[in-house]
Amino acid sequence: MKTSHWVGLALALSVAVNLLVGGALLGRLFRAPPDPPPPMAWALRDLAPSVRETLRPQLRKRLAEAQPARRELRLALQSLGQALRQEPMDRDAASRALAQLRESGERYQAVLHESLLDILAELPAERREAAMRAAMRGKGGALLPGPGPRR
Repeated sequence: MKTSHWVGLALALSVAVNLLVGGALLGRLFRAPPDPPPPMAWALRDLAPSVRETLRPQLRKRLAEAQPARRELRLALQSLGQALRQEPMDRDAASRALAQLRESGERYQAVLHESLLDILAELPAERREAAMRAAMRGKGGALLPGPGPRR
């Protein structure tokens, strides 16, 4: 083969690789982010498949309720961080951010509690106590001793 054929082949291969990499990057950039799990989704892990399928639509509905509260929590945390990083610290802004954090935290916790009740209502009595103990030991505060559920 002539040198010009090798150069042409190398050029075609280079263009193909560049198109492949570029397509992968663009696909990743424009792909919709995955849906976050519904609140308390980890609690479904140990349930029977039929119970999980019964609860999944209820928990998806709760997700729509939880997302605004999650967003508010993030915004309040960002505001708090901004106030704390200022020199000198903006005490009034930090106080407002903490108040917003409490309010949005209460709203989010209410959605989590409703999700927990949805799950507990589907369990037999002997499993409810164990599930409640697992929920209370979850991330964010050990209200009961123990390691809590794995998420």
